[in-house]
This record gives sequence, C-alpha cells and structure tokens, in this order.
Amino acid sequence: MYAGKIKRFLEKWWRDHPVAVRNAAIGVVIISWALTALPTADIAPPVKGLLSFLLAAAALIYIIAAHRSMVRLYQKRAELDQLLTKQKMLTKRKMRLADYFDRVLRDAGDIIFTLDEDGCILKFNTGAEEILGYKQHEIVGTPLTKMLSDPRE
Repeated sequence: MYAGKIKRFLEKWWRDHPVAVRNAAIGVVIISWALTALPTADIAPPVKGLLSFLLAAAALIYIIAAHRSMVRLYQKRAELDQLLTKQKMLTKRKMRLADYFDRVLRDAGDIIFTLDEDGCILKFNTGAEEILGYKQHEIVGTPLTKMLSDPRE
C-alpha cells in the first residue's frame, strides 16, 4: 500500500513538473546518494574517489541543464509578456479609432452611410437624417439604388 502511494506520487510529480525541475532534482538525488552511500561502501579508495568525481560531475550536468531550461523558460515568458503588451496596446488603439469614427459619423453635417456587399444601407448618420428626412430605423436595410431613384418615375 505504501509503495503504491509513493508510485502514484512520483508519477504525478514527474507529469506535473517541467524538465528543469526534474533535472535539478536528479542532480540533488545523485549528490544525496553519493554523500550517504559512498562513505560506507566497501570500495577501494581510488575507485571511491573516481566514483565521487563522476557522480558530482553528473549532478552538475543535471543542475546546469536545469538552469539552461529555466533561462529558456524565462525568455519565452518575457517574449509572451511583450506580445501581450503589444496586443493590449493595439486593442486600445482600435477602440480609440472606432470611437473616433463613431463620433465623426454621428456629428458630421453631411450625408454619411455605409453599405453591405449587396448595396444595402447598414448605417445612416444624423446629418443624412436631417437632409433626406428619413430616420435611421426607416432606411437601414434599404438598397441605395432605391434611395437614389426619383420617386416620381
């Protein structure tokens, strides 16, 4: 039962943690094992020294790999932050332009309208309402050709 809990914990930990954390953890595990197992091992001193060196080198390699992964991760985060900042700026600019054009459309004393692909009126400003005598709700959806035709014909 205890082994099953440890196995599930380790599986979740390995799945949830990025490579950098894993590499650093592997380096720490190698160092911990070397500190506890090598002093009590019945190995000739030259071999023990070589093993200590190799284990320390392996641990260092894992820790350096973890550091490099974290640096790349922080660089990607900085790039994403820059993109998000740029996107927010562009969204604000778009909102300001939309507001500006709405004010121009609303406040202009001339006839201004927009058409869809079929030539029907989508928007009609107050200047056009005053000049032509139609209200926006009366004219929206009407083909422009019908508006421009002479009613006497």
